[in-house]
Amino acid sequence: MYYCGNGVISSQMDCANSIICINGYDWDESQKQCKQQKQQQNDYGPSNTSNTADWSFSMTNIIVTIIVSLIVVVFSLWVVKKLREIPLIMKDIKKQQEENNEILKNKFENQQLEIEKLTKIINTYQYASINQNEIEVDINLNNQVQDLEEQNSNERTDHQNYYENGNQQQEGYQFQSTPILENQKFQ
Repeated sequence: MYYCGNGVISSQMDCANSIICINGYDWDESQKQCKQQKQQQNDYGPSNTSNTADWSFSMTNIIVTIIVSLIVVVFSLWVVKKLREIPLIMKDIKKQQEENNEILKNKFENQQLEIEKLTKIINTYQYASINQNEIEVDINLNNQVQDLEEQNSNERTDHQNYYENGNQQQEGYQFQSTPILENQKFQ
């Protein structure tokens, strides 16, 4: 829209063919132009309501435009600021991820060390258990050997006793049976 003056606005660059009048002006068919409205009389004097309304409407439009422009500028500045912070945020995120990865790596290594320790302990217990079983087997074998030796010694003692008893009886028998011969041998 173009302002042509004297209350006339036009939608084209040519103001001669315009028949659009702004507030406070009326189209005068006889003169083919916009004329200012006559002021209405009231009890308080001439009425300037249309000019005041036009001025108020214009000021409201200007204020709204300024406020919207300020909001757009502030929002744009905020967006630009946030866009500048994105690399910093990404850097912080990457740093945090690296720290988390390091923590997880340390935990994994600690768990591996713990597993190795437990494996060594299990192997030690198994070795000790095997050794204990071998010792128990050795003790059992030693006990069996001792039992056999005791049986053997008991049998030997029994045999010796029997043999000694048998020899004593034989000697006594021989001595008693042939005392004369024995006496003769010594003489």
